[in-house]
Amino acid sequence: MFDKLKVVVDLISKNNLDGILLTSEINRYWFLDFKSSWGYLFINNSGKSIFLIDSRYFFAAIKEIKNVDEIILLNGNLKNKLNEIISKLNIKKLGIESEHCLVNEYEFLKSLNVNIKPCLTNELRITKTKNELDKLQIAADIASETINWIKEIDLIGKTEKEVAKLISIHMLELGASGNSFDPIVASGKNGAIAHHSPTNKIIEDGDMLTIDIGCIYENYCSDITRSFIVGTNYDPEMIKIYDCVLNSQLQGIQKIQLGMTGNDIDKICRDYIIKNNYGQYFTHSTGHGVGIQVHELPNISPNSKFIIKPNYVFTIEPGIYIENFGGVRIEDTVYIDEENQVHILTKKANKNIFQKN
Repeated sequence: MFDKLKVVVDLISKNNLDGILLTSEINRYWFLDFKSSWGYLFINNSGKSIFLIDSRYFFAAIKEIKNVDEIILLNGNLKNKLNEIISKLNIKKLGIESEHCLVNEYEFLKSLNVNIKPCLTNELRITKTKNELDKLQIAADIASETINWIKEIDLIGKTEKEVAKLISIHMLELGASGNSFDPIVASGKNGAIAHHSPTNKIIEDGDMLTIDIGCIYENYCSDITRSFIVGTNYDPEMIKIYDCVLNSQLQGIQKIQLGMTGNDIDKICRDYIIKNNYGQYFTHSTGHGVGIQVHELPNISPNSKFIIKPNYVFTIEPGIYIENFGGVRIEDTVYIDEENQVHILTKKANKNIFQKN
């Protein structure tokens, strides 16, 4: 069973610390399974934990949080209270979240009675628990079902913005609490822009349409992309490009193994596209982690040294983007289990090249 406390204590040991302070909403939620906009979570090298919270969340925290030793209400000077906690936990060297700590917060923390050491904390969230995988699966199902639903609608004549709005509403109707990012709806030549923002461009017969969407379900994200041809008046070159991207992506997924690096997976996808003479048009990394944030660790990129381990959740999303012509991207969210079995969270969304078959 995955033990979050052990992961934190291991990080403390790895960085030669006496304890760590989690102040970011993301990391606090990950550990506590409790959402609050403010709070100081201390964990020391023996695994003892104290959560300092204000009056807005105190009674809810007492009721809901099960995995900390003590919950303290802030009822006085913040600096004095933090120093009391640091002393109580016997922390001399305290790790802080280098990825999330703002300059003013860093200056404040340096004024405490402790030595401060920035350390990388996002890696705490890289391995997902069963509960997290279940939430990620539901978020993926909502986005996948929305892709299938939008492909059944007559899209010719609608604007990119109209389609983006329909997608957002439908995901809410299916149980999402919101988008994990603004939907990307890119038609025709706009498909050459990897992170295109929807415009008032009208979707036309023959357009290759790229839709990249995701939603949030119980604070966990999904991310999926499908490209498909709308109508019948299309350029045959788009078939060739689509097949290249699809085969690149399928190879990347099929060849994932425990112990590979992010670079290894990126190279599988990228080499296939290069071999088919489109290498210069694959202009971004192959993938990224997905969890509480839609972009997190591990990175699946040419320089990634992350070793793939069980229950790392990440995307595989090669693409080809040709200026003044268009583009194709196909993205699935996957993980590999302890038996080396790959699971595709977004497998319910069809990959048919044509909108309607």
